Amino acid sequence: MTMGQDRASGAKADQRGREKGKDIARALGARDLSKNSNECTLNDVRTVIKSARVGNNKIGVPYKMLPRVSRVIAGFEKLDGTFELFELTSAQFQAGMSPTASTGNSRGKVGMVARSYFQAHGASRGTVRV
Repeated sequence: MTMGQDRASGAKADQRGREKGKDIARALGARDLSKNSNECTLNDVRTVIKSARVGNNKIGVPYKMLPRVSRVIAGFEKLDGTFELFELTSAQFQAGMSPTASTGNSRGKVGMVARSYFQAHGASRGTVRV
């Protein structure tokens, strides 16, 4: 049986997700907008780029960020270490999101969207190795 994250493992996962998201942004040629988040500009469109490790099938975006970005790019890590990328508009993300199950700091602040929703409703952006 798997256990949920505790505060320390959640913080570690958050840090890795931010780092990989920024790596993906650089690989796509995006320009950073914020040092504190993965918001960027890609092809003159305000975007947030998120990542999920192998075994994690959900992407989370803070509710307050969604009005500031036009799209969400999700990178889902594959077993070979590459990231499969999908893109949703902010409106599509909001339509497919559910509240985080977290009982920590992100509770009530983050919307989650499943990989299956990205695959069914999003545009594929290929695969990158970062």
